[in-house]
Amino acid sequence: MKKLLRLLSIALTVILIGSTLVTSAFGSQVISENVLLSKQDDANMVVNQIRPKVVKDESNLSKNIQFNNTYASEYGGAYIDEEGTLNVNIVGDGQNIKKLIESANTKAININYHSIKYSLQNLKDMDNSLCDRLVELGIKALEVDEKNNKLIIYLKDLQDTQKIQNIKKIIDSPAIEYQKMEGEIVTSVALNVVNGTAANTTEVIQGFTMGVGATRNGVKGWIIPGHLTDGVGKDISYQDWLIGTIQAKDFGGSVDAGFAARKTSGGPYNIVNYFYNGDYYDSWDSYNYSSGTTITFYGAASKKQSGYILDNDFTFTPGDHPDVTLKHVVKASYLAALGDSGGPVTYYHATNSSRSVIGIQSCISTSPQYSVYTTIYDIEQALGVSPCSS
Repeated sequence: MKKLLRLLSIALTVILIGSTLVTSAFGSQVISENVLLSKQDDANMVVNQIRPKVVKDESNLSKNIQFNNTYASEYGGAYIDEEGTLNVNIVGDGQNIKKLIESANTKAININYHSIKYSLQNLKDMDNSLCDRLVELGIKALEVDEKNNKLIIYLKDLQDTQKIQNIKKIIDSPAIEYQKMEGEIVTSVALNVVNGTAANTTEVIQGFTMGVGATRNGVKGWIIPGHLTDGVGKDISYQDWLIGTIQAKDFGGSVDAGFAARKTSGGPYNIVNYFYNGDYYDSWDSYNYSSGTTITFYGAASKKQSGYILDNDFTFTPGDHPDVTLKHVVKASYLAALGDSGGPVTYYHATNSSRSVIGIQSCISTSPQYSVYTTIYDIEQALGVSPCSS
């Protein structure tokens, strides 16, 4: 009997050593990383096939898919749980939205349905009624919480009844929850051309992280943070070489990014599709990934980090830029540091072993700790850039 137990113990040890294990996003359960990532792949594939039909502000992601009010009125959002299972919130019996989802569920994955009160479009409409008035109303941040079916309004002081009354004059709903904003969210630039490594502006010396190669109007270069102090026409340096000139910047709305055109003299300055640690990326990805999705960040200061999406519709005013509102950006659990601005955020597709760039690092919050990034889709739309790796 003792010999049998010893053999079982050895076998279990071999299994554990031979498999990469991860702690899941919402719980403490430990599961195989490959299994989790594959399940997330399948879940996100289903959600991204239907989202343009059920969320009005994403209908332009595919010109061939039209927004549908019937579907939208029944769809309450989606999230991925700790086991990688897709969870979908539905309003009423949700028969129409269930049929749509099942038609997209070509791999017959398990889907958990939950009955809720508010459609995701309803929550987004409430969010949109406030997101251009954060400074005026004293709102620190807005968060569309798909998992818990509510709109969270963050205030510095929950005892400020006048601010709350002013907000309620615009929108008042049981779906709204007020929470205290404990700290400030600030841009992640610090003193101080492989993707994910350090670079500098040259006039107001600021360190940031090189994003990824891009092409704009036929000119090759790199994506950089939009909140840099140096403006269009200023140079950027990399390892003491002047490698590019800032050609475009956007800091506000849904974008915190810029484009630096590669200099033709003094090079060649090669644009590559790998990061400092040897990881490669294969493409850019414009999908809207669900909360709970595992992602990877590459920063000059904090290096490679894994995390997960906390919320994919977050609106706030940076504490160090009170005149700017960033809308509908992504809140994530990885912990970026000063100097990480511009770092690429990626998603690993376990089903075909490829990696996509899905965003660019923007801001950090130290209390509570989380990071914020701009989606690559919004950057493409705002700056008119496309992928480049040569």
